[in-house]
Amino acid sequence: LKAWRNTLLDYLGLLSEAPRNPHKITLISRRPYEHEGFKKSHIGRVIDNEKELEKVMKEKAGSTIFEVVDLAPLTFKDQLTKIRETSILVGMHGAGLVHALFLPEDSMVVEIWPKAYGDNHRDRNLARHMGHVYMSYELDSPSDTVVHVNPQVFLDMMDHAIHVARGSFGTRVGRCGFLHC
Repeated sequence: LKAWRNTLLDYLGLLSEAPRNPHKITLISRRPYEHEGFKKSHIGRVIDNEKELEKVMKEKAGSTIFEVVDLAPLTFKDQLTKIRETSILVGMHGAGLVHALFLPEDSMVVEIWPKAYGDNHRDRNLARHMGHVYMSYELDSPSDTVVHVNPQVFLDMMDHAIHVARGSFGTRVGRCGFLHC
């Protein structure tokens, strides 16, 4: 799998480890989309307060870059470029987390899991197979279609992820979390 990934990244000119900000958290957005004539108007596991989470993260993040990315309208190469710049990839359980396949070495995957969705460990298994640190946060949500994430819980989640990542691969994610050292 890693050899296939490296061949593809090399073909796209993305294999070399370009300098990346060691403090970049990317949240993959899930939302309805239309792309090249294909329309997907119903998407499950949507975070209904994504903009609020982005706002509180940017207020608290300090030197940590936090970016919400909608991958659907991007070309495959542009998607992979965004992922290759990421230290911690965060997303709702779903196909977007397959991008963990293309994360740089010493990266982390944080999967948000609505309890109502059931049990599927595909994203965990992929992240671990690729050598990434994996964390999962189960939300006690009555729905698997639209999910509300408490902003303070999200901040705590990201702070914990930074601390775990720091312990797993050192200074690539900074000396402290953004809430406390």
